[in-house]
Amino acid sequence: MFNLDEKRQYIIESYINVFGEKYRDVITERLGNANIIYYLTEDNWSSYIRGLITIKEQELTIKYYQSIGNHSLDKYSVKNYIEGTTADEDGIIWEFYDDIQNMPPIPYEVKTEIDRILSEYEEQLQSSKTYVTDNKDLLAKYNEAFTKKMREVLKLNLPENFGDIRDIDMINAFSEHSKDIVQDSIFGQSTMEDVVLTNKLKYFQKLRMIKQNVDVTTLKASKKQALLDRLMEDRAIRALIPTEDQIKKIQVLQYGYLTDYNYESLINRDDIKNNSELLQIIEDNKDKVSGAIAGNRICELIGRDNKKVVLFTLLRNAYGENTHNYLHELAHIATTNEEGIVGIENTDTITNKVESKDNPGKRKYEIFNEILIDYYSEKAMQDLVDSNIFLIEDKDTTYVHDQHHNTSLELRSLVLPLISICDSEIKEALITGNQEPIRNAIGTENFERINDLINKTYYNQYRLDIDDETFDNNKAEGLLEQAVIYNDITEYRNKKNPTTK
Repeated sequence: MFNLDEKRQYIIESYINVFGEKYRDVITERLGNANIIYYLTEDNWSSYIRGLITIKEQELTIKYYQSIGNHSLDKYSVKNYIEGTTADEDGIIWEFYDDIQNMPPIPYEVKTEIDRILSEYEEQLQSSKTYVTDNKDLLAKYNEAFTKKMREVLKLNLPENFGDIRDIDMINAFSEHSKDIVQDSIFGQSTMEDVVLTNKLKYFQKLRMIKQNVDVTTLKASKKQALLDRLMEDRAIRALIPTEDQIKKIQVLQYGYLTDYNYESLINRDDIKNNSELLQIIEDNKDKVSGAIAGNRICELIGRDNKKVVLFTLLRNAYGENTHNYLHELAHIATTNEEGIVGIENTDTITNKVESKDNPGKRKYEIFNEILIDYYSEKAMQDLVDSNIFLIEDKDTTYVHDQHHNTSLELRSLVLPLISICDSEIKEALITGNQEPIRNAIGTENFERINDLINKTYYNQYRLDIDDETFDNNKAEGLLEQAVIYNDITEYRNKKNPTTK
């Protein structure tokens, strides 16, 4: 599917362009010597393909209506669809499905041609699949054990191979939080309600309450609902619905089995087990690796002797953003020095876990560093795009417009003024792993105040124990504090470097 090693030199050059020619040797060495472990699982590969097919279907549908002079869907260009709009940062997927209902139907012969093109496109995508960490025998072993545990939790005589550790949406569909759960696992569906409904029917079909030859996924929503309503008339069938407590227990079971299965699949891959150095790094980071794969994440690993590795995959529902996610992790490698000091964190994050007092669970300078990495990796991505170089997504689907990726716009706004003041000092600090260039540029006290404000802002964004009014008050206080800090920075710099008349 992809071999990013072939384009590594382009990536190296883009980071040299971002950080400066004087860092050429260190960036070339760090990124050139890093190992990249690509992994895919069947579920995230299927999700990614489903997303690309959906985008292609949108494109063909829009082109048809444009061909007959109907331009009411023009706003749903591929770029807008992927990147969203200023009013809706999460994209405009749902509006498309609402608007399409009001369009005149597509003629049968045109719909047939669209389906033919989509079928060929899907075959092309499937044929390019590589690096899939899927072992049928191993999977069968874990699924058997998983089903056995599910049987104990549900207290039901489940059919053999009822459970698949990679997909338990049919269980999650009955949760009171079902819409939140499925939101992270779908793309291109008309409604989340329809997905939940489909998975409920799949559950009863697995229990042999619906004939096996019925394809519940293709039924109209009204027929799905009617079928479910009929089932719910039977008291005995209603008794088979999992409780919230059972669902939570199964979710814990699934995550545990999934982490073990994915880890075992990875270390038994030929390219891993035959590379003793890589195998050792993975084993030293077992929990981080298995958790990342189970949670569909990418991460950077640092092994013995500061050996750097990126564990990379395509992220579900990250269409257009996979290139940046990849570059973000490589930026961490480019800014981790030979002593293992990560960017401006000023500490070896492997051995020293200094926690922020204002942001529990995070290292003191972790979020500050992440914002900067996000910013400069976006610059590297733009440099590649300007050179017409595309790593993962193509020209139409690479997410390039100026918006946050891994850090929020509110957090980004705290740091952008600092970048405009001392861009070169920040770059030096990131590359060397030494905070002093920034501290000297703005003052140590001001540096710490900015970092404290970043941590408080981050914590405020993710707290669940405060009401909206408290959240808004904290946000307003943060804006005032930001203004005061930058005013003090200006005064500090003026005193340090007074202008001469």
